[in-house]
Amino acid sequence: MNKTFLEFFSGIGLVRAGLECEGWNCLYANDISLDKKEIYELNFGSDHLHTEDVWKVSSKSIPAAFLATASFPCTNTSIAGDRKGLKGEHSSAFHGFYKLLSEQKERHAQPQVVMLENVQGLLTSRGGKDVAEIIGLLNKLNYFVDMIEVDAINFVPQSRPRIFVIGVQGDIASKVMAIPKRGFLQCNNSHPARTLKIIKALYSDPSFKIGHFDLPPLPVRRAALDSIIEPIPDSSHLWWNDERVTALMNQMSKNHLNAVTQAIALNKKSYFTVYRRVRKTGSMAEVRSDGVAGCLRTPRGGSSKQILLVCGNSKIQVRLMTPREYARLQGTSDSFQISTRQNDTTRSLFGLGDAVCVPVIRWIAANILNKIYTSVASEEQPSQLAVNEL
Repeated sequence: MNKTFLEFFSGIGLVRAGLECEGWNCLYANDISLDKKEIYELNFGSDHLHTEDVWKVSSKSIPAAFLATASFPCTNTSIAGDRKGLKGEHSSAFHGFYKLLSEQKERHAQPQVVMLENVQGLLTSRGGKDVAEIIGLLNKLNYFVDMIEVDAINFVPQSRPRIFVIGVQGDIASKVMAIPKRGFLQCNNSHPARTLKIIKALYSDPSFKIGHFDLPPLPVRRAALDSIIEPIPDSSHLWWNDERVTALMNQMSKNHLNAVTQAIALNKKSYFTVYRRVRKTGSMAEVRSDGVAGCLRTPRGGSSKQILLVCGNSKIQVRLMTPREYARLQGTSDSFQISTRQNDTTRSLFGLGDAVCVPVIRWIAANILNKIYTSVASEEQPSQLAVNEL
């Protein structure tokens, strides 16, 4: 089988963007969002995208592929959500994807590898029952499971930790994973991508079929926030007026305000990001001053839009981050198109805030998925002797 994949909950296609950079070929994509569909088709065309509720998708319409990915909704698994997990209205869509996997197995078209992506909250939602349910269900389809946490901060100036659950079919698992003895911890948990919470989840049930990939070190990020800033003229309407700037600064804690004030006094530009958060004392403007943006979110309200501060030379300028800056923080090239409509920033921010970081996907593809495929493909090639005898 060729290096092919299916992309579920595809959003604007950043999983695809990462995989294609590493030589993978998309055969089918699915998402329910019409807004995201427009951006997806701008960049990848309409040949593969099926816009439909995953529960209504017929498995007969899905081709056989080596890999299936699913960035299923995190609405009910995130700490900011209602924590109903896989029983919630949105995150329960995982079961729709699982139903299709089961039907693909019946049709002898089951992917040999599955990769799920979600937020850190997946590990603790419903007291850990959700992640245990996912491992058990994948085991039921004969997938051996490993799990890693990779933060985009290793690649781009954005803090964005995400959980990746990777399942490998049993007939090839032992060739590409270290399979521990049942119920016995045989895992080097010194790798930062395999956290203690992940170890706890994987070994929470001695009957789980699990394995561990041999992982290289995560890269060291070299770029800071200033590398993704889009040049906006001082005369632009995007910059806030003095009244709005003062109101924002009044919402800062003493320590955060001091950091901003000190940066204003310097003879150089410094770039900070701000999120507004509702606390017991009211709305607070929380400043990040380490050259890294906070985790991008979908713009469901004013507090979910990330604010940029440019400080220095006795001056402060404030505005919301632009869609292009969001796209750069997700590791896309500037050739990636982010809007189908002029000045339609909300649509672009929504798609990007709900997406994955492209370099993270590339790292996983290069260090895990490609190695699995190479191992399987090499066994499918006829031996040199057999070729000569033909």
